Amino acid sequence: MLRTRLLLSFVPFVVILLAIGVYAIALFSRIAGTVDVKVPENYQRVLAAQSMKLYLLRMEEGVLIAVGGNRGVGETEVEWNSTGNSAFGSAVFKQNQGSFEERRRSIPDCMPSTTCWTTFII
Repeated sequence: MLRTRLLLSFVPFVVILLAIGVYAIALFSRIAGTVDVKVPENYQRVLAAQSMKLYLLRMEEGVLIAVGGNRGVGETEVEWNSTGNSAFGSAVFKQNQGSFEERRRSIPDCMPSTTCWTTFII
């Protein structure tokens, strides 16, 4: 009689424990699905940001060349003919500006302020 009472008192706990386990499995599988999508997207954003940083540095070099000097490695200044510098520096700037804009447009539209970041939240 006592064994039966003890067994019946543990049954609700076991049922609740199993229900929580099933819910946790379902939740983790849902979160894992969104992680499989978000990690490659974030990796693409990191690569885009790195290349955009490189293009910005090159654009800065173009501006420095256009104004008549170039501060390169070792902070040495190189003087060139001002008319050639301006055209060359402007061309360097425009080429890298186009590459920068192209790379910026390749970043997925999903930003932290939009709902796509919160799809995995209950």
